[in-house]
Amino acid sequence: MLVRKTVLALCLLLIISGSAHAEEKSVSSEGFARGQELFNQKHYAEALKKFEQSGSLAGDREAQRLYFMALCHLKLSDVDKANSLFKMIGSKFPGSQAASLSQQYLLASAKASKRNLSFAESAGAKANAATVTPAVSSTNADEPLEFAIPFRKTSKGQIAVSIELAGHSMNMIFDTGAEECLFGKNQIEAANLSDANHSHQMILHAVAGPMRVYQITAPLKLGTLKKTLPVCVQDTAMDEGILGQPFLNGYGCIVDNQAGLIRLHRNGSMAGTSKLDSFAIPFALAGDKIVVTAQINGKDSAMCFDTGAFGVCMSKTQAEKLGLKVPEVLPDRTRGPNGAIVPSWQLNADISLGPIRKRAFPIRVIEADISFPLLGQNFFGDRIFSLDRDNHEIRFAR
Repeated sequence: MLVRKTVLALCLLLIISGSAHAEEKSVSSEGFARGQELFNQKHYAEALKKFEQSGSLAGDREAQRLYFMALCHLKLSDVDKANSLFKMIGSKFPGSQAASLSQQYLLASAKASKRNLSFAESAGAKANAATVTPAVSSTNADEPLEFAIPFRKTSKGQIAVSIELAGHSMNMIFDTGAEECLFGKNQIEAANLSDANHSHQMILHAVAGPMRVYQITAPLKLGTLKKTLPVCVQDTAMDEGILGQPFLNGYGCIVDNQAGLIRLHRNGSMAGTSKLDSFAIPFALAGDKIVVTAQINGKDSAMCFDTGAFGVCMSKTQAEKLGLKVPEVLPDRTRGPNGAIVPSWQLNADISLGPIRKRAFPIRVIEADISFPLLGQNFFGDRIFSLDRDNHEIRFAR
């Protein structure tokens, strides 16, 4: 449990540590900058002292200082002090990026604790299996070390792969931004799973708003990888299901958009990724979301790296915080994965992710709440890239 917390916290650091700050003359700012250097060098005890010695900073910089201190405490195995600081950041600096990341960490930690507790209780209990929430299957020795699968692009540019659900073949969207595997009612019927227990219900927060689903346990097969795990089902039909992080957990991948192939490799093997002449983009995990720091019109923005999204998308509130002016025209309409329609507008802005830079790039702004802006296929879908979960990097071929 502690290992999961420290990995999550170290990942979240990457979102804010990459921002370049102009050199300041004050001792406080110099101490803060030195603390960052020491942290990146993994000298956590020394970094903590520097952050403490730098004293209070102004505004969001103070929230960042406290956030780094919390990360230091986590790396030094003092979880209680870290959690106390995360809560303090959320209380004193609401609306700041550090507060958002702190909240994401606390929620992810609580979710992980709940899952571990549920698994422990179910393992020791002799209750009826229908009343126990199923635990997600983990990577084991029977799962392949490496395998490749072909994919095609949908009309919207999304990556579609062929999978088997309970032995029935169907298409699914390969979605690094999805925290669950999702099917439509029609797909469950086609796989003869309509009689599965519907009692375990939950709410998913999709692009077009919250959607009520029920959860069943089902066998999935992608290439030579087989897993039996909980999946979500909505009561309306879907053209393609969503293959999300629970199934992909334990694997990194190389997506070759030129060859139309995805090569998945078990975490720790790193097979083939060193062959790429590439540059690295660090990412963080917010729950199961892969989060990178992009720049929109020169301003840092934490964005979900989402192979299941066909474009760049953000909420109206997120656009306004970035200084983007929503056109004063009647909105278009965008359909979310749950079939709901939300108002939307299109605007253009300069977007960069590391050395990838695109000018006057189209952004879809929606009247709905989403946790992070989405960085979708039309931004990076013409490139070869790998997701390295061991080092929390996305590597793009040059």
